[in-house]
Amino acid sequence: MEEDKVFNVLERFKSSKKNFYDIRKQKVKQKKQTSTKVVMPVGLYAGVEVKKLPLSYCRWIVSQKFSSDILKIAKKKVDASPHSNHLVSVSRHATDQFSLRFMDLWLDLKGKSKIGLGTFIADLAEQAWKDGHNISKNRYAGDGVIIEYKGMKFVFNQSETMPEYKDLITIM
Repeated sequence: MEEDKVFNVLERFKSSKKNFYDIRKQKVKQKKQTSTKVVMPVGLYAGVEVKKLPLSYCRWIVSQKFSSDILKIAKKKVDASPHSNHLVSVSRHATDQFSLRFMDLWLDLKGKSKIGLGTFIADLAEQAWKDGHNISKNRYAGDGVIIEYKGMKFVFNQSETMPEYKDLITIM
């Protein structure tokens, strides 16, 4: 008797979970069909208007292969931001490697400037891209671009869809 109750509860849970995902998919489809608004088709923000996405997510979008309407809106949002107008997205790995190897560069400026570490790295990466020396070997398609600047090596991934945007993968 007790086993039957447990089985019934489990079955109801499975069907409600399946219904939840079916309903969510259906809502995303309805939004696409009934609206001229551009929404994300996949991922964490599926069904959310692109113009309402967080800036960090838009920065990631422009380095990916999404439709031109999604890319255009994401690029516009990144370009319009007064807080983070860099053309370089700094990865967590790049931040970790910078903090382990070159943290003194930022610490030396800390008293003179109220700039955060992420912005400092993005500024430095943009300067490296502009003034550094390309030492890439280009052995394989899709290899990162390696720029040497002030004794550091910056490894970038350049967006195919929006070449002005770059991801800083690591700093050596």
